[in-house]
Amino acid sequence: MDRLGVDGAPAARRQLERRLGTFSAAAVLVGSTIGSGIFRVPSTVLDQVGTLGASAVLWVLGAVFAMCGALTVAELAAMHPRSGGIYVYVRQAFGPVPAFLFGWTQLLVIRPSALGALAILFAAYAGTFVPLGDVGERVLVAALVSLTAIALFLADPAQGAMAGPVEWAPTTWGGFGLALVGVMWAYDGWADLTFVAGEVRDPGRALPRALLLGTALVAVTYLAVIAGYYFALNLSEIAASELVAADAAERVMGRGGGAAVAGMVMLSALGALNGSTITGPRIFWAMADDGLFFRRVAAVHPRFGTPHVAIVLCACLGIT
Repeated sequence: MDRLGVDGAPAARRQLERRLGTFSAAAVLVGSTIGSGIFRVPSTVLDQVGTLGASAVLWVLGAVFAMCGALTVAELAAMHPRSGGIYVYVRQAFGPVPAFLFGWTQLLVIRPSALGALAILFAAYAGTFVPLGDVGERVLVAALVSLTAIALFLADPAQGAMAGPVEWAPTTWGGFGLALVGVMWAYDGWADLTFVAGEVRDPGRALPRALLLGTALVAVTYLAVIAGYYFALNLSEIAASELVAADAAERVMGRGGGAAVAGMVMLSALGALNGSTITGPRIFWAMADDGLFFRRVAAVHPRFGTPHVAIVLCACLGIT
């Protein structure tokens, strides 16, 4: 029988070290959340709802739902500060079988698809891979804020969607529901921080703070960026745009602005890929630590203190 550790789960031969502070943990959340969605989803959302007011309501609703989710997960993370996140909570609440199914769904479908999609998006813009850490996440947020400020202060408001009267009712409520799915996809990632809960110092205090801080930062940034789009472009331009951020930047700064946004998309995709590579393997590590996966996957690197086998496994699945 396996030895039992914290939370009644089988103890691994060596546990992951608690190195992350509040701000580093929040950076993991931000990096896992801000991917390509904010650069693409706004045009789809507006095309589905048809009105500026309904679109704005959706993005605010997305922020509210994300904050509610973060508050819920913050409580669970403080109660069960183990790496694995939602897998751990499912195991504690419903037992090993549902947790096993959740983990294998992540292993075979969700994580490989997410990593592959992000890698392909980045490869479309760059031929090299550069590691992106906490500093890179802050640079990404700063770049988004800069784009927003440029759109708000340099764009001609008479040409933007905010120039005319605002209609609040969507074209169809079915479209409103579909658009909400897209909005929530753009906000998705706030729960990924819980996957590295076992590596956060003073988790009872740091995890809730990092979850709320990171989610709030993403929400504020998204709402500001959306306002910048509406300020620079009109409704038909936003709805028809394939890369709304690039079009908004080109409207304000010319072709050079569009090139700058292409670089931001690269940075954003790389940041999300980096965040997913950090968080996702911890699910498989926790499964192996609990005896629900190959024991070797629970190995911790003797020098770097990372779940290196789980990371390699996750990377290989993403490549395939």
